[in-house]
Amino acid sequence: MSSPWVASSSNIYFAAGSVGIGSALPTHTLDVSGSVAVSGATPIYTNGIAIGTIINGTWLAQSSATVNIAQNLYTITVSPGTWMIACSVDFSGAAANGLIYLTVGPTSGAINQTGGLNRVCSNILASNEVALQSTVFQTIASTTTYYCIGQSSTGGYWSNAFSSFYAVKIV
Repeated sequence: MSSPWVASSSNIYFAAGSVGIGSALPTHTLDVSGSVAVSGATPIYTNGIAIGTIINGTWLAQSSATVNIAQNLYTITVSPGTWMIACSVDFSGAAANGLIYLTVGPTSGAINQTGGLNRVCSNILASNEVALQSTVFQTIASTTTYYCIGQSSTGGYWSNAFSSFYAVKIV
């Protein structure tokens, strides 16, 4: 009986089908039933990106917030896979009882996006600083640019000194 394994130099590989470890009917290229241990410093990759990879966003905003105009504060581009995308934005209010909107989503310059993560902070007092935070977990099929978008009902100032926007590869 011939083997489905092919030997080439010091390598061995399976040319067709799926391999099951602890599974007689594998449903994936490599299907493991049970725990998997990985030792050493070798990362695990999905779609060419190591799990745990952190990508930092690029700050785009001007420091002053235009009243009731959505502004792209950050941008980040992520490859296919599952990502945790997080944004923390520092804002200084310009007038009492203001509203601050923060959205993380794939549409440039739009707050309250369907499928995005939307936050509202109300009753911002004059000259008070506030940090808004949003975190979203997204499974992305193709390379996508995400935006962190802010809008103020009263004007004020965005600060990148205490703000961040980043993505962490989960799967």
